[in-house]
Amino acid sequence: MKRFTREIGVGFLLFMVSASLGLSQELGTPGASSGLTTEEVRALNNEANPKKRAEKAIDLANHKAEQARKAALKGNSAEAENAANGYETALSHAWSNIEQAEGQGADLTDTIAKVSEATAKHSEKLSEVLNRVPEQAKPHIEHAMEVSAKGHDEALDALERAAARQGDPQRRASLFLDVADGRAIQMKEAAARGNSESVNRAAQAYEKALNGALDAANAGQQQGQDMERVMNQVAQATARQQGTLQEVRGRVPEEAQAAMERAIEASQKGHETALANLERARTQSASADRGGYGSSAGRAPMDVGANPPMGSPAGNAGGSGRSAGPPAGVGGGRP
Repeated sequence: MKRFTREIGVGFLLFMVSASLGLSQELGTPGASSGLTTEEVRALNNEANPKKRAEKAIDLANHKAEQARKAALKGNSAEAENAANGYETALSHAWSNIEQAEGQGADLTDTIAKVSEATAKHSEKLSEVLNRVPEQAKPHIEHAMEVSAKGHDEALDALERAAARQGDPQRRASLFLDVADGRAIQMKEAAARGNSESVNRAAQAYEKALNGALDAANAGQQQGQDMERVMNQVAQATARQQGTLQEVRGRVPEEAQAAMERAIEASQKGHETALANLERARTQSASADRGGYGSSAGRAPMDVGANPPMGSPAGNAGGSGRSAGPPAGVGGGRP
């Protein structure tokens, strides 16, 4: 975990900030380039725990992104620019402190997930207002969108690596589902931009993440774990993801149509696999209650034949709307 976070932190910091900002451990003097007030900088620097400092920086980034959006809609270009700079600075500070906390042995997986959630949310919100803001404010909104897209991609890459290293199958499956949600969002955003290359990369990464979740569920079943809750999560996640992908299906560039269709097919098969295994688990549980099966260790492995593991596609990149609800008969939610 420490290694992949270091890779992200270095690459992301080089991309997002110049050395003059001095963000490795403490924020420097606030100013126009940082987009943060003296009070905001002090609040971050006064937090001694790097993990908590990273989470405060994420909260501040959320606040600044919303400020940029509102200022742009009002036509206040200067305020939009300052808030967009603050958004970038706060995200950079979050990554810096994530790396520091990892170096101290802390598990930052959940914090990285917060970065992924925040950047995905703001990418969508900012794209919605881009065509409604005055021309002079558009560059600042576009800049904030670029920062969000980059941060989202980096966070998804980090979560994918964290999932692959997770020993508990249930936790591994849940993380891979989070990644799949994010990759579906990326497909949607890339389709809206007409970027066929990004659609292709995100579609490949989506299939890989979804298969990772199914493989983890199967591994847990083979270990004798009760994976019914996990398969509930898979069923709900694939329902959401299909809604997102179907929404943009007709807007995908021709060069990316095949990749989009494969992603939709993988989502459909994953959904069917989850429902079939839920039904099997419930039937086996009823049989066990009648003395037919005994413990869960005696259950047959889950059926993953409808969506076999695909390995690691080349060119992984990293998007997910939540337009579709859970399928009928599937209850519960993600932990």
